[in-house]
Amino acid sequence: MKKTLALFLSFCIIAGGFCLPAYADGDEIKARTEAIIQTLYEENGCENASGYFERLAANDDAGSAGLWYALSIYRYLDEKPDCTAFISFIETHFDEYSSSAVTGELAALTLKAFGSDSSLIERAADEYPEKLGVMSLIYGLHLLTAGAKSRNYTAEILIDKILACELPGGGFAVFGDSPDTDVTAMSLQALAPYRGIKGVDDAITRGLDLLCRSQTKNGGYKAMGQENAESAAQVLTALCALGIDAQSDERFIKNGNTVFDFLETFYKGGRYSHTADGNGNDIATRQVLMAYVSYCLMQRGDGSFFVFSSDKTAAGGISLKTALYIVTAALAAAAALICFLLKKRSFKTYLLIVIVAAAAAAAITFLNFSSAGDYYGSKKELSGSAVNTTVSIYCDTIAGEKDFIPEDGIILENAPVVINDGDTAYDQIVAAAKQYSLSLETKGASSDAYVSGLAFIYEFDFGELSGWMFKINGKFSDVGCSSVVLSEGDLVEWVYTRNLGKDVGDTYSPSSEP
Repeated sequence: MKKTLALFLSFCIIAGGFCLPAYADGDEIKARTEAIIQTLYEENGCENASGYFERLAANDDAGSAGLWYALSIYRYLDEKPDCTAFISFIETHFDEYSSSAVTGELAALTLKAFGSDSSLIERAADEYPEKLGVMSLIYGLHLLTAGAKSRNYTAEILIDKILACELPGGGFAVFGDSPDTDVTAMSLQALAPYRGIKGVDDAITRGLDLLCRSQTKNGGYKAMGQENAESAAQVLTALCALGIDAQSDERFIKNGNTVFDFLETFYKGGRYSHTADGNGNDIATRQVLMAYVSYCLMQRGDGSFFVFSSDKTAAGGISLKTALYIVTAALAAAAALICFLLKKRSFKTYLLIVIVAAAAAAAITFLNFSSAGDYYGSKKELSGSAVNTTVSIYCDTIAGEKDFIPEDGIILENAPVVINDGDTAYDQIVAAAKQYSLSLETKGASSDAYVSGLAFIYEFDFGELSGWMFKINGKFSDVGCSSVVLSEGDLVEWVYTRNLGKDVGDTYSPSSEP
């Protein structure tokens, strides 16, 4: 009996080790996503993403639909193809895209996502955000969130302008007094990265409440009184941006139906239709693809659709904890198989393997593991009252002197950082480095720490008097960053000096102090 039980345990451990990856969350959505992408390839006579991007560029037909498809495919892929020709195509046709401010912003956003540093990105961020009402404000904010620079706008300015468009009862619309599902969802997508900033959380709460109440009994959404795939897709994208799982969050399950169940009624074999009884079309298909890609990104820990700074959290695009579970199961399976082959088949041997694997799984569950992708690109978790501050990081004195140093000397400018009441300038720069994916090196204990390196630029790199200094609201501090408690609205500016502050306007001289 014991030998039989031991053999059964061995089989379960081995089978479990090999089967665990097959039951990852979101497999059905991933399969549907890949079916849409494969249909696009086939329709365009291509075998892969590289061929698809080349096809868009060579045939001169990458309108707004082409931009959306390209952006979705690029965001979904783990291994990025060469997109040089497609980037060049967008740059060449940028003026055509810009006949609509929002399409121009989308073109700039696509360039940014594809890693281009074209000046056209800044042009869009400078000129388009207020040309087409709330929609151009939304995509203007997406641009700044993605890291685009603008001389005319900051994220805070655009956030305030979007919040000013909110309707009295919550929600957003292009025109009129009735909230629109699509525009509300799009607004939440843009505001999602800025939770914690004054006014944003309340607007998101009201928007989510509206989307919850307006969901139909079959899990879907309407626009102009008609159920349609596009509205549901925009809501799904918004929920993913906010980290809400539409498959499990009870607020967005009606009569047992999720938004995924609803969207399945629009599926037309690799494409989606506007209405359930219609034919597949580009508008519905590209918006559903964006929504499904958003869900896949959320599931594998790659941030949200419009936030490009997040890295992969583990090989294969899965979360670090999931990877550790898989490794644990695989090791347990390997141990069981080795014991079986060596004829060490006692019940106690396999029970010990199960106990050790269970203990490892429990440790993974309850301990806080984080990779670079989990850490960077996320905001500070607040434990007290929120204080809204701003941070800038400049290196004008060494601008362009190395390949990784910005030519304009701007590393970060007027970037919002929400901290706890009582936090210091040191706490703020740690939070900013995490939120905006910047390298940071400090020395000393947290009570007397100073910044020795920022954005891979370190003290003494440019002489024995070089290093980082900081100003609070335009004035250099005469104490360390860990000794300055910040208040609501404070601006902290970090500047790199070659000459102990003399080249950046600091007049403080230690020898003049009594």
